[in-house]
Amino acid sequence: YKIDAPRMSELMLSSLRQQMSKEFYLFADIRKIYKDAFPNADSQLLNPLSVKELGFRVYSNYVIKNNYISAVDYFRTILTKEDLVDSTIFPDGLQTLLAYMNEVYRLKLCYEIIEYKPAKYVNIRRLNSVGINQDDIKDYCKKVYQHNTPTYFTVYSLTKNGFEHPLEDLGFDEWFYSSILVEDKTHFSHRRMGGSRL
Repeated sequence: YKIDAPRMSELMLSSLRQQMSKEFYLFADIRKIYKDAFPNADSQLLNPLSVKELGFRVYSNYVIKNNYISAVDYFRTILTKEDLVDSTIFPDGLQTLLAYMNEVYRLKLCYEIIEYKPAKYVNIRRLNSVGINQDDIKDYCKKVYQHNTPTYFTVYSLTKNGFEHPLEDLGFDEWFYSSILVEDKTHFSHRRMGGSRL
């Protein structure tokens, strides 16, 4: 296949490289940077070819630095490189991407990350360092399921109902424990109500 695309000059590419130091951009943001830098330039010069020459992998409406082998590699890296991750500080627009959310769901499902507050995650690495592993987490779910628990409950009402488990010694808020139960799709389903999960 031959696809004609206008080539951006090396001078323009060099200028944009200096301005685009982040690892992730939405295409809308790149267009704004381009327009601010070159207000009278041909908009056709900003195309997938030129964005690749700037050192990015190009996706439908966003780009990622090409030092990552894929978008999933980038998403996994930012979600797991630290023991505690606050995803509210991630780049604008990232959390609206289906591919990003799929990776979040995958990591949560296997308890590699656990949401301890909304949009904030603790890595299983951190829990391993205090002697907690995935088996302990699964045991927590199993014990909740086997406990004399009403059909509808919250983590708070579970505790008031006399439920105890060594995992509770970690001292996390209710959100952490409800996040664990939410991922046990075999035994539990949930609805979010206000600041808690039912």
